[in-house]
Amino acid sequence: MSVSENVTKLISGTREEKISALTQLTQARLRVKLGLKSDGEIPDQLEYIVTRAVTVMFNRIGSEGVSSHWVMDEKMDFIDDELAVFDADIQDYLKAQEGSRAGRVRFI
Repeated sequence: MSVSENVTKLISGTREEKISALTQLTQARLRVKLGLKSDGEIPDQLEYIVTRAVTVMFNRIGSEGVSSHWVMDEKMDFIDDELAVFDADIQDYLKAQEGSRAGRVRFI
């Protein structure tokens, strides 16, 4: 999906189109954090990150760029990077993968 298609879906798309665009964007960002190729498969044990981050981003549509919001006595603070809260989980996964590769021999 092109950038302009994603932007169009996020601005004026249906609920399902917005969720689809957010899912694709989140998966792409997670692939970068994991060092995967653009068509790389997100590991099953990390799919929950995509689900939770997409939910947060979907609920925030219309409030992009806002860092906090006050309404009467209620204040909401927004996270700038939805994946940042999962950095420790991502690092734990990457360390586990490094450990599972230790001791392997590859013949080329």
